[in-house]
Amino acid sequence: MTDTRRELVAPVGVSRVMCAWNWLMILIVFLCATPGCATVTHETLNQEIVDAAITSAVKTKILTDPVAGLGEISVESVKYRVYLTGVVPTIEDKRRAHEVAIEVPGVISVVNDLHVREGQNL
Repeated sequence: MTDTRRELVAPVGVSRVMCAWNWLMILIVFLCATPGCATVTHETLNQEIVDAAITSAVKTKILTDPVAGLGEISVESVKYRVYLTGVVPTIEDKRRAHEVAIEVPGVISVVNDLHVREGQNL
């Protein structure tokens, strides 16, 4: 008796990684096709990837900046807008975190909801 099972084989000219990526995308679309689930489109997936890259770049710049890296800053980005939240020691740190975030390529605006620690804002 011959074995009729087939392996997942990438078509000629297509890497196995790309083939696995396509299967993952098909799975995501299939799982989100149920009622009440948001539809995943190519555009929304691309936007999420871009926002994640912006968030990562802003966090890296803030952490490596000698002035802005001193606070407890959370960074979130949605549709090219960066949201800064948390607590910083001084008003200068708040201003510098805003400057650092707006310098990141792709950022169109920054919502700076950072708070200055009590007693530090004089």
